[in-house]
Amino acid sequence: MLEPVKPLAAYLTATGHIGRGFALLIVGELLKLLLIERLFCVNRDKLMSIPAFAWCHDRFCQGQDWVASLPAWQLVRGWSFNAKHAVQRHALEFKAAQKRKRLSWRS
Repeated sequence: MLEPVKPLAAYLTATGHIGRGFALLIVGELLKLLLIERLFCVNRDKLMSIPAFAWCHDRFCQGQDWVASLPAWQLVRGWSFNAKHAVQRHALEFKAAQKRKRLSWRS
């Protein structure tokens, strides 16, 4: 259903609409991931009744847990958390400064 997005994004990029092409590709891929994730949630019980799928899913979850337990992963997650909160804090400070600036112009 969303596969025609890739050739269309390639066409847009090739014809000089690079931003629109990349935006279309990103939005299409995100929608595809969302759709696949939703289908998996709806059909999870039936899929887990297939032994080969259940085995692969178990190994995948074990791999995810292993990666999440690595010190490097935890370090990067900490950096990501700190960066996210720093950006949020600066955005709030910027909004407050803009609000103060607007109030000072009116008085």
